[in-house]
Amino acid sequence: MLPTTKPEHLRRSLRLVLGVTLPCLVGFGVVGPEHLVYSDEIKGACKWAAITAAIVAHPLLGEASQVGKERLVGTVLGGSVGYVVHQLGLHVFGEVTDGIFMSLAAGLLAGVSVIYGKKWKLNTSAKLFVITLLLITFA
Repeated sequence: MLPTTKPEHLRRSLRLVLGVTLPCLVGFGVVGPEHLVYSDEIKGACKWAAITAAIVAHPLLGEASQVGKERLVGTVLGGSVGYVVHQLGLHVFGEVTDGIFMSLAAGLLAGVSVIYGKKWKLNTSAKLFVITLLLITFA
């Protein structure tokens, strides 16, 4: 018989995927400059909602056990992947679908980072990866 509860890191991953993807889809996929006068303000609010979700979903973010090496790895990888996602969204998918692509990619990568952060015992790197990814992708 299958267990009725999922491991904590999988539940956290799913919450993070939804918490990052939904505001990003609203701000960057649905609301475009042609739709609303205040689209920049809405995009900004949605970006910060996704970043807040990433921070809140990781309650251990402020623990003293974080190591500089993990911070560096998470920041560099998150920034690099965020830049690639941003460039793909702008140049490959065009202005019509770039927000949708970037939103889905950010949400999926955020969830995957939690799973692999747990698997490789790099939780701090995974947390900073998500935050940096969001900052660079939607900056």
